[in-house]
Amino acid sequence: MNLRTIITIVIIFILVILIRNTVVSIYGLIENEGTVQDLQNNLKKEKQRHAFLQQKLSEVKSDSFVEREARSKLGLVRENEYPVFVSPPLPTPDSQKSQQYPNWKKWKQVFRL
Repeated sequence: MNLRTIITIVIIFILVILIRNTVVSIYGLIENEGTVQDLQNNLKKEKQRHAFLQQKLSEVKSDSFVEREARSKLGLVRENEYPVFVSPPLPTPDSQKSQQYPNWKKWKQVFRL
């Protein structure tokens, strides 16, 4: 082989390596672009969540919320207020009596058998 053929082969080899590296770089950039889009979407969602949580925090720190929670969960009242507890209504004696009998006995009483 002569010198010219060797130089041509070396140049072709270098060009193949350069083309391969360029293709790999382009492929990596395309993958990174998708990752960046995913991360931007996640960032947007987290910013919305952060804003929601900030709103909830300001609501929880308010005096009206603290008072509402103290009244409902702890049963606390202010000065000069009196708590009123309402018990559920007791079942009437008729409803207790009718619940004691099975249905066939109730029908027997209706038809007086």
